[in-house]
Amino acid sequence: MRYAPGSSGSRSNIRLLSAPVWTVKGIILRVVIVGFFLWLWIHLTLQYSGSDSYGLVLKCLAVDMWWVPGSMACSKIVFRPTDTPARNFEQEWAAHFQAAEVLDFKNAYLRTCSQNAYCAAAVISSGRLESPGTGLASNVNFALTVFLLSNASLTSRTFRLYVYQWNYVSWSALFRDFTTDSPCQIVRTVDVAEWTPVNQTFETFQLQIGRNGEAELTGGKDVLRELNSEHYIDFFFDIRDKYEDAKGRDETFRRKSILARALLDLQPELFAVVKQVWTQLTESGGYLAVHIRRGDKVAMRETPDFPLLFYVRTLRRVCHTNTGQCSRTVFVSCDDPEVCRQFEKMAQDCFQVTNFRREVEKAQLAPWFNSSSVVFRDQKGFNSLPAADRLQSAKEMVINIYLAAMADFVVCTYSSNICRLVALLKNGTLSDLNVSSLDWPYWTMI
Repeated sequence: MRYAPGSSGSRSNIRLLSAPVWTVKGIILRVVIVGFFLWLWIHLTLQYSGSDSYGLVLKCLAVDMWWVPGSMACSKIVFRPTDTPARNFEQEWAAHFQAAEVLDFKNAYLRTCSQNAYCAAAVISSGRLESPGTGLASNVNFALTVFLLSNASLTSRTFRLYVYQWNYVSWSALFRDFTTDSPCQIVRTVDVAEWTPVNQTFETFQLQIGRNGEAELTGGKDVLRELNSEHYIDFFFDIRDKYEDAKGRDETFRRKSILARALLDLQPELFAVVKQVWTQLTESGGYLAVHIRRGDKVAMRETPDFPLLFYVRTLRRVCHTNTGQCSRTVFVSCDDPEVCRQFEKMAQDCFQVTNFRREVEKAQLAPWFNSSSVVFRDQKGFNSLPAADRLQSAKEMVINIYLAAMADFVVCTYSSNICRLVALLKNGTLSDLNVSSLDWPYWTMI
């Protein structure tokens, strides 16, 4: 069972208005509701993500209790004017993914990588197919962590990412490698014959943190971590406790965000879809994004099965406290289509809810229009799909992540790797990301 990080350093993106006027009836109602959720917390939630993660939900409920009944009605929210001037996609994209710190990192890496005698590598493969850790966002997140460690190691190391019989078929079909034309190419797709000697050459690494927070990978000259091997999750949670505590969460986020925006460079096919859908979503000046994680994340008791009302209420609070900055457009993504339908039904009195399929149909984007990918709520079901369907689903998932990262505000759960990736791809610091998490109090590297 995984546990969410502790509650120290928690920040909230939600700002309170002036104190409301209390009534006896309102106080009694609030006491009853708080009592119910305390009972629910004790009898249900502690078996999921732990008391610290649900603490944020109780905090959100407390914020809700503070509002005068009816004060968050849609009629009370001042939305962004629909005649807001159109935004420029190229400028927005450059601000996120071609920022100075990202370009500086790429140039510095290309200048020095061939001088490094040693290497640190990550391997993504089918691994243990029944493990939820074989999810796409999980693999990407852990690969970025190995990249972060190799870049921070006292012993200078280049980074390699070996893709070996991956259940999402092809990394190169999703992302471009900025080192392709250099002598130290990062991404290497290997078959069985190529993988065997690599596996015999590299040694499994361990992480040591020095007295002043210096990172060092130990285990040999060339070291490696297979991301879906046994006990890999425990190892990466150990990294979180060591590296993140030593460097600090803000600095860890800053470094990993730069690496994410450098390594996860969209292929032109996916970039074109993001541009078209983003342009449609911003016709009214902007959009909000919601990601709802269900499926095996709930079945494995890694997160509570939050009522959809929590997502809707959080959107309303955000829009109420950010007068004139919210569009009515909400882009939602789920791993369960029925959940998305229920969310839309619940939010439609206040917001105009849309999703990836609806937007690509609107744009008549081939081959995305009428694509027949099947949604599975568990990793094992997904892994049973034909390779072409798995790759198409991977492309759609990556596009959804980028569209969420470019939204004005995001509501999601940090227990989800997708939510944490979205935060990494947004251009900002932890204090100004405009991401509201319903479970874990704050972003963490693992």
